[in-house]
Amino acid sequence: MLSLSIDKNVPTGKVETTDLTDVDRAVANYFKAAISELSVADKTRPENKEFSRFEARDISKKMYAGQFDTPQEFVEKLVEKCSDKGKARSELFPVFYISRDPAVSFTDGTDYADITNYGEIKSPTGETLAVVNKSFAKFNYTINALAWDKSTIGRMALGVAMFARHQGVHSKRHFTAKTMIGGIPLTMNVELNIPRDALGESISAPFAETRLNGISFSFEVIAEVYAAIFTESRPITVSVRDVVIMEDGKQVELSQ
Repeated sequence: MLSLSIDKNVPTGKVETTDLTDVDRAVANYFKAAISELSVADKTRPENKEFSRFEARDISKKMYAGQFDTPQEFVEKLVEKCSDKGKARSELFPVFYISRDPAVSFTDGTDYADITNYGEIKSPTGETLAVVNKSFAKFNYTINALAWDKSTIGRMALGVAMFARHQGVHSKRHFTAKTMIGGIPLTMNVELNIPRDALGESISAPFAETRLNGISFSFEVIAEVYAAIFTESRPITVSVRDVVIMEDGKQVELSQ
């Protein structure tokens, strides 16, 4: 029996998956672009004063993203960051915030088929460091608006609903998210599916001795996700029972 020593890539037992905060960031940036365009021309009208204050703010103060189980939890965390609690009522609201349900599901169908061994991560010398698998995951997001005046909430809600109906969202929207896997930068494709009817749900949040009015919209996101299975090269011994060799141009079979 002939024994051969060869190197083989085997799993190290470590696996790195996509950081979903990269998807969150891309989805939030997509909506920030739409929210930053919301405007009102007649700023002297009493019903528009609160919205005019919202419009004048920087986009970083108009919308936030994070994991918030309830509107009240979001309000409490937002107020914590305000240095002057007395001005929180006027300086922090109106506001949008976006949140993702932590549950993850996967898509079906040929357009979203899993790809095992999608690619490899290699060292500068060509050594395989990881094998990458690819899937398409589904996530549920909510975008929420909070304000004091119902007229302001109406304008904010209508802005999101009209965006859903007229900005091509009836057909699916596509954009990208930047991420890292195995120390390598990757670009993920993200698909946003907002129902064209964009039905909002009324919400509210307590604040001091009053309540904030609000509305919440739900939508689905499909994103490419990856898993890098790290490998290392290890020597293994292979035993060969039958060996075929050539001698004077003829095959000679030897039993070892």
